[in-house]
Amino acid sequence: MPNAYRLSQLLRVVGDQLDRKNARVFDVSVSGQTLCLTYKSTVGEEIRKRFNTRNLYDLAIHMYLRRSQRLENSA
Repeated sequence: MPNAYRLSQLLRVVGDQLDRKNARVFDVSVSGQTLCLTYKSTVGEEIRKRFNTRNLYDLAIHMYLRRSQRLENSA
């Protein structure tokens, strides 16, 4: 399992969230331990989500587990 607190891993988690939501335009900002993600949905609705360090860690774990199950199913 990669270090879920590294910037590269956090950006992968945010990218995964944007891909799963089919986001078109987005903005990411960080303030202290909070990451704010603003994006437009496929219908043009602006959506804003806030994540703390724990949320991002949990999402990283879920992403890792999804990817590892995909590898197990293809073997």
